[in-house]
Amino acid sequence: MNQAPVKIQRKRVLRKRLVLLFFGVATVPFLLATTQVLIKFQNSQRESIILQESRVANEAAKEISSFIRLQFAAIEAVGKFKQNLPEDEQYLHRLIEQTLFSQSDLFELSVLNAEGKELVRAHRIKVIFPADLRDRSDSEEFLAVRKDRRYIGPVFWENNEPFFIIGEAFFSSQDEFLGAVIAQLDARILQKVVRDLSVTKELGQASIFDGDGTIIAHQDFSKVALKENFSRVGIVAEALTSENRRAVAGIFQNEKGEEVIGASEPIQILFGDLGSAALSLNTRWFVVAEIPSYVALASVRDSTIFSVLILLGMLGMAVIVALVLARKIVNPIEQLGISVQKFRDGQLEYKIPIKTRDEIENLAASFYATADELRESMKMITESKRVVEAGKHQLERIISGITDAVIVTDIKGKIIVFNSIAETLTGYAMRDVIAKHIDEVVSIWDQNVRLDVMEK
Repeated sequence: MNQAPVKIQRKRVLRKRLVLLFFGVATVPFLLATTQVLIKFQNSQRESIILQESRVANEAAKEISSFIRLQFAAIEAVGKFKQNLPEDEQYLHRLIEQTLFSQSDLFELSVLNAEGKELVRAHRIKVIFPADLRDRSDSEEFLAVRKDRRYIGPVFWENNEPFFIIGEAFFSSQDEFLGAVIAQLDARILQKVVRDLSVTKELGQASIFDGDGTIIAHQDFSKVALKENFSRVGIVAEALTSENRRAVAGIFQNEKGEEVIGASEPIQILFGDLGSAALSLNTRWFVVAEIPSYVALASVRDSTIFSVLILLGMLGMAVIVALVLARKIVNPIEQLGISVQKFRDGQLEYKIPIKTRDEIENLAASFYATADELRESMKMITESKRVVEAGKHQLERIISGITDAVIVTDIKGKIIVFNSIAETLTGYAMRDVIAKHIDEVVSIWDQNVRLDVMEK
């Protein structure tokens, strides 16, 4: 019975594995390297923006400090005149008016005696008469000046305009307290400072806050007019809770919930060339400069998009290359598999030319050479079988003509020929004894001893 040809199912597991292998080799290193570079670049850019915002806040704090220091210098000149010429009230009045109108941000200027009573006062808009002079002995500014020499007060509103007060004491040569010079300044100068900062021209913003977190300067003046408090928001909250309200910087959430990169810087007024506590005045104000992360990190975002596009291009190229390489490797193997299937079906002469110039071509050549040898061997076997069959038929014809019983065995004693006379003599049919041992069919006795037929 001929065995039905077995169909070999063609699987593409190797092709898929090769595609994945080539794809991974081509893309994974680039993906890892690109990810690391982008992370480092983003961190570096963030640090750079944080330093930039710190510089902006520091510059703004210095500019405001410089402005206030100039105002202190102006009122200090008035105090020195009063210290040296205490009785010349008329000249003192002309001096404070001249000082008032020479400084565009001075709104009111007063000279107080040691008891806190105004000796002279000049106002930028109103005319001050002697009856308008006030007793300011219980005022916060006078008490602070008498105690600490200098004073800078919080921003307050008057006729819908923001102001703040500064004051400086003057003393005799024996260090006796003689009085103070108190000045009311227009706080809108703070608005000008934050509007002119570079960060505001880059879609960022700068603001100034007081010790309670209330905004006192911003490029959007409506926030200042509404006296909005940001003490619970992002960098303002961080600055208020930091030790000694030191400068802070980092990434925060603003009042809109947006991520911003910002920095704060306290505003301190330094007098003289030394930075000691005795020559500094803490305003309790601080500057905040911040810029949205999406603006500050735009270059990182652009680089990321560019890298993703490159990566997608490389992925596409990697897929194509992987498919081509996998096809180049797998196709000869699949063709070799087809040849094996044909051989199983008996088509030993079937060949598919495989020209890969590598080990696969050598394997195919060896396989085809083996197939040729097998085909020649099968041809020889078939020819030998045909000759044997022909000889057997001829032998059977010769034996059938012999009138004696003929039994032929192989070297092992198994019956291979059993003619009809032998059937008659033994009583066995040929079909029953073929391939049986001769001793099972024929018995030879010597008296009472059974002899081995093959030994005879």
